[in-house]
Amino acid sequence: MDLLGSLIHGTEDWEGKNITTYQIVSDLILQKKIPANISDMITHRFKISDYKNAIKVAFSKRKNNAIKVVFDYEN
Repeated sequence: MDLLGSLIHGTEDWEGKNITTYQIVSDLILQKKIPANISDMITHRFKISDYKNAIKVAFSKRKNNAIKVVFDYEN
């Protein structure tokens, strides 16, 4: 499996340690606590024409039960 982070320099306080977000995700994937396939985490798909709603959902993930919000260019 390959894992490529786009913002790997961020750090988080996680389980009493200050570690990179990349390391947290990597560990969770290895522990099978989150899917290794990113498409399994997509909860919301939007047409590009519905970008305003997509942004609202992405900025209120908890309220919208969103994990990964993406634009679907095929529809």
